[in-house]
Order: sequence, then C-alpha cells, then structure tokens
Amino acid sequence: MQPPISEDTKRAVIEEYLRGESRDQIAIDLGIGTGTVSKIFSEFKAGLPNADELRELVLVLRKLGISASRYAQGARIASCLINLGVNDEEFHQFVSVIYDRCKKMDLQPDKVAYLLRQLLDLSQSVPVGQIPEYIDAWFNSIILSQLEQIQQVSSFVEFGPLVQFDYTVAIGADPTSVKLR
Repeated sequence: MQPPISEDTKRAVIEEYLRGESRDQIAIDLGIGTGTVSKIFSEFKAGLPNADELRELVLVLRKLGISASRYAQGARIASCLINLGVNDEEFHQFVSVIYDRCKKMDLQPDKVAYLLRQLLDLSQSVPVGQIPEYIDAWFNSIILSQLEQIQQVSSFVEFGPLVQFDYTVAIGADPTSVKLR
C-alpha cells in the first residue's frame, strides 16, 4: 500500500498545475509518480468544478504580467463597484477622462488625492452642489477686502503733501520712517 500523500505535496502539485506546468514536469519537479500527480489533479478538480478555467486564468494572467494578488485586488474593486451599482462602461469612461485631463495638467495622483480630500472635507460644511457659489463668494470677499484696503490707502493720498512715505517703508525698513510735514 502506498503511503498517504502529504498536504504539502498536494499543495505543491496544485500550485505547479495552476502555474501551467505539465503533469510530467510536476512529477519530475516533486519526485513523485505521474499517476500520483493525476490523482491529485482529479481530487482538486472534483472539489473545484472550474479548475480548468482557473488554470487558464492563471496562464493568461502570467502572459499579461499580472500577479494573483494584483488580480485579486482588481476583483475586489470590481465587486465593490458592482455592489454600488456602477455601470462598467460609464466608470471606464469616467476614469479615462479624469486620467487624461490630469495627465495634460501634469497633475500627479498624490495631488489629486490631496485635492479630493480637501473637497470632501469642504463638503462636510458646504453641500457639494453649492461649492462653486461658495468659492465665488469667498473669492469676492477677498477682492472686496483688498479694494477696501486700497480705498483706505487712497484716502491718505488725498491729503497730498501732509503725508510723505519714505520708500524704505515699502521695502521693510523701520515703520517709524513715515514722516508728517
């Protein structure tokens, strides 16, 4: 009677099978008989009805240079999108447009993430649909503030020769250098 096949051997056979190795090569690599390899294949396929499809997937992924973990990550993302009811084609179009525009603007992914985070933070206090108006109002308030400052300065200029500004004030010298006549 043959000794039982260890779980490590079974796992190694399945891994090589999924990597696309032939039955004969697996037997040589692991030092077991081809019949043993076939038996392990049969057990594996019985427990997994789509074993041949899985093997084919692994071969395609290898040709594409995509690791199993990267594929799993993509599958998780796709599953999340499906659960959210996202249409594949619309999502692909959306991502393509965003990617192209960011590339044209030389906008790196980390900067996009930073700006998106700021937008999401702002949306906590301002509804998303009102953000453009909020930005316009904020910008207008800055302009009005600067105009008021210009008006205040211009009111000093109206006094003409009563106030003389020393040019060193403008370049950061002692503020006491403003001289009244």
